[in-house]
Amino acid sequence: KMKYCVEISEEQLRIISVAVDEYMRLRMGQFEPLTEDLVFDGEDKKQLYEKPYDIRVYNERNRTKIVGTGLTLKATVDRNVLGLSPEKAKEWQSKTEAEFRLWAENRRSCDAMGLNNFYGLQQLALKSWLMSGDVFAVVKIRNPDKLHPYGLRLHLVEADRVSTPDKFGGLLDGLGYTEGKNPSNDNKIYDGVEVDSSGAIVAYWVRNTYPHEWKSDTTTWQRVEAVGAKTGLPQILHIMESE
Repeated sequence: KMKYCVEISEEQLRIISVAVDEYMRLRMGQFEPLTEDLVFDGEDKKQLYEKPYDIRVYNERNRTKIVGTGLTLKATVDRNVLGLSPEKAKEWQSKTEAEFRLWAENRRSCDAMGLNNFYGLQQLALKSWLMSGDVFAVVKIRNPDKLHPYGLRLHLVEADRVSTPDKFGGLLDGLGYTEGKNPSNDNKIYDGVEVDSSGAIVAYWVRNTYPHEWKSDTTTWQRVEAVGAKTGLPQILHIMESE
């Protein structure tokens, strides 16, 4: 028999202990987070998640326990207002739920990247919100075809990519450049969120790179209006907890 000896630090031992405690609490049905044991000085949540195992236990637990299988459509119409009989209302509800599943359960029908179905997008959105504080979903429309009869697509964008544009292609990232102005209408821009003179959100600025990312491409920003001028419908969803 071969024996192995692995040296670990006290901090690593504490992390392993917290992870084991979390696992055992889940097995016993205790779902209260051990937040006081998962605080690391001088590091933000996203940096913590990038560690090999420590904070991932907590975030993955939330991802599966909070979202679970995801929000599903349960159609319930006001048949009295629509003048439908109970049988007709039930038939309409069943057909509508079936049409929704046709879109939601196909990753190429709902995800602009073609990676996740609607329920996977919900888990990913929660995970990104826990890591960064907010997350964005850009609403896109594709041409329907025989296999994908609905054109609606959702494109999740991490909070890091929504930022205030500068004239230097992102070279001011390290300086904490967060405020700016749209030269075309003098609207203020705060952390990539453009507001008008009354304080209403009118647009978001999405960059093609991540902060501090070294690429040959020049960092550029695309302005996404919060509400479409022609349709009057939301073009981007801001998922956050307002304070």
